Amino acid sequence: MNQKCLIGNVCGEEFCIQADAENISSFITGYGYEKNIILYTLHGYPLLTTYGGFLDRCYDQDFLRNELMPVFLPMQMGETAPRETVFFNNIQELPEHPAPVPDWDCCSGHGIYNRDDVWTPSREWRPEDGGSFVASGKELIEEVTLENEEEGIER
Repeated sequence: MNQKCLIGNVCGEEFCIQADAENISSFITGYGYEKNIILYTLHGYPLLTTYGGFLDRCYDQDFLRNELMPVFLPMQMGETAPRETVFFNNIQELPEHPAPVPDWDCCSGHGIYNRDDVWTPSREWRPEDGGSFVASGKELIEEVTLENEEEGIER
């Protein structure tokens, strides 16, 4: 898994989190068994879903098998404690090139349900971006500011 940050959607509320196995595991276990979670890239490509606190579908099987499961299972079983989840609270906190083109197949869902849902990205890549996030920091700030103004949120 080549992302530096992911969007975690918990019952419609979105969080931007650091994308590593321990942080993802802590984020999932932090919501317990009551919430379903969807993790996806900043472009809207899916990484994984949970159902009732359990991993449901993971699109990057190598990441699941080699990185996430060795950390997530002991945390889920209470053998290791979750760490404090690392969140990115504003655009300035994002690492450089936080959203490269995913290195997994985003179209093949692997989970307990045999559905062929097709996810549509919220942003497209351009070859000149070299696989990094399409929008510049300035464009993102303007976009967030506009969204906040529409919702009546002051900066």
